[in-house]
Amino acid sequence: MMTLRKHVSLCYSLQVVWCVLVVAEEWTVTIPNQISGLTGSCILIPCSFTHPSSYSPSNVTWYQYSKMPAKYPVVFSRTKPVDIIEHYSGRTELVGRASDGDCSLMIHGMMLEHNEHDIYPWVDEVSKYVFAFFQWRVTLEVTDTAPRPQLSVSEEQREGGNITVSCAVLHTCPSSPPSLSFRDQRGVVQGYHTEEIQGRWRVLSTISFVARAEDHEKAVACNVTHPGGQTATGEVVLDVSYAPRSVSVSGGSTVVQVGTNLSLSCVSDANPPASSYLWYLLRDGLVMPLNHSTETVAVTDLDPDENVFHCIAINSLGRSKPSSSFVVTAECEF
Repeated sequence: MMTLRKHVSLCYSLQVVWCVLVVAEEWTVTIPNQISGLTGSCILIPCSFTHPSSYSPSNVTWYQYSKMPAKYPVVFSRTKPVDIIEHYSGRTELVGRASDGDCSLMIHGMMLEHNEHDIYPWVDEVSKYVFAFFQWRVTLEVTDTAPRPQLSVSEEQREGGNITVSCAVLHTCPSSPPSLSFRDQRGVVQGYHTEEIQGRWRVLSTISFVARAEDHEKAVACNVTHPGGQTATGEVVLDVSYAPRSVSVSGGSTVVQVGTNLSLSCVSDANPPASSYLWYLLRDGLVMPLNHSTETVAVTDLDPDENVFHCIAINSLGRSKPSSSFVVTAECEF
């Protein structure tokens, strides 16, 4: 908050000169130092002031700050609208009422020409030397490039669980906020529009859906479109955890000689990766567990004819179904 204190000296002359220093009640003004916007959009500058209880303000005028003597370019005025300078003519309106201590200004259709302008309010120009707030100004920052929306995703991303992706963008045009949309993404969408601080508002859109293993490493994109036509896109990559799936056994040749050292691997799709394994050998209708818990096993005691191998992959979320059969035919050497 920026505060302006004014003191008024009242001097009376009879036979002697009497000078009385009257300390006026405190005037305060609250206004941001800087506010940003996009071309084609609006900017709402929040502005409020307090005044002595004995005074009733009735009018607020906005000016562009100028270092030129006797130069007071008018940005907004109800009493002299013809004096508003070209870049602001037909674009400005006072949102609040002076009687309520509200000096907020709306500027429509921002242009690059407004960039770096310093503007300030005056309360009741008839008393401008007492109630001028030109010492405190707001700087306009206008750009033609839209920032990317900010995306975030719920911490737990697990197959079968609910995932929520949030997309947010800040803006300064509450009457015509930007629009958000998720690209090529299933789910339930909800939207929110909230006021932040210092003349900023937040548009937030969320999309919720049940996570699938296929969503792992998928990019969820969010598009923002501003009233001035500027667009931008942000994205977040999903990290969905799931139990092992698509398990298979791989190895070398499926036809080997008896006594051959055979190396087999259990291949699975899992997040996090499988950390342990169960191996089985089906022989003569009997299931024989192999004493191995690693991804790769070495087998040497192959029986003649068919040897059928299966594996199961395990991670912290669960275990897979048994793999399809991997049949190795062992032949005797003659």
